[in-house]
Amino acid sequence: MQKHSLSKPLNSSLKTPRTMKKQKKAWRSLFLLLTSLLLFGCGSLAPLVQRENAAKAINAATLVEAAKFAPDAIRMAETNFNSGDSLLVEAKKSPKNIKAKEEYLSSEQEALRALALSLSAFIEETGSLIQEKGKLLLNEPEFMLIGRAVNKNKDASLLLKQNALSESLKEALDARELITSVQGEPIPKETLAEVKVIPSDISFYTVILNKRNRDALWKIAERLLKNPWRWPEIFRLNDIIIKDPDLIYPGQRLRIPAE
Repeated sequence: MQKHSLSKPLNSSLKTPRTMKKQKKAWRSLFLLLTSLLLFGCGSLAPLVQRENAAKAINAATLVEAAKFAPDAIRMAETNFNSGDSLLVEAKKSPKNIKAKEEYLSSEQEALRALALSLSAFIEETGSLIQEKGKLLLNEPEFMLIGRAVNKNKDASLLLKQNALSESLKEALDARELITSVQGEPIPKETLAEVKVIPSDISFYTVILNKRNRDALWKIAERLLKNPWRWPEIFRLNDIIIKDPDLIYPGQRLRIPAE
């Protein structure tokens, strides 16, 4: 009968799943290290993370027309980025990669500054587009699109004030896409000829989208004219765009008589 030593456990040559997992992890780490050394030499590893972050920030600023709204900041960001790239190309095996990292970090900072400046101007420009489209003859779906654009643009502005750049960027781009999709038609000249001369003291109000407390002519009259029974005055001033006083839509720009 075969005897086993008490000092050596049975099946000691077999690898447990835990041991195999550790070895697999070690081999993966060794592979990544060797790959990095082959690609970038034995000096400090290339700052790929910083490069990627800088590239993302530059791309984000470009989406909101940084070249138009923040040309100096985006130009500096691109200059620093290219400088970092040139260091990597010329000194793959050199500790100068530390300098490249500094260039990428500076590039990211300038790009974020360009993004913040451009977002502010981009949101303001979208607001102007919303005002212009609100003067056109629009169908019901287009009124709804304008209402959504108004809300998106307001959210973008609020998020920008909170320094939430990524979230603000998304809302700003959505607002611009919505308002750009609104075509509308100019008000015909013969229709304009029928419009009475509007006193200079008349102001304007843009209908908002609020599911809990929907806008209505009597509510607007109560809020702006301090008298809900003056809603027919608002209706008469806006009979070109309001066909039914019970139906007004978000984004409509209404003329409001003087108090």
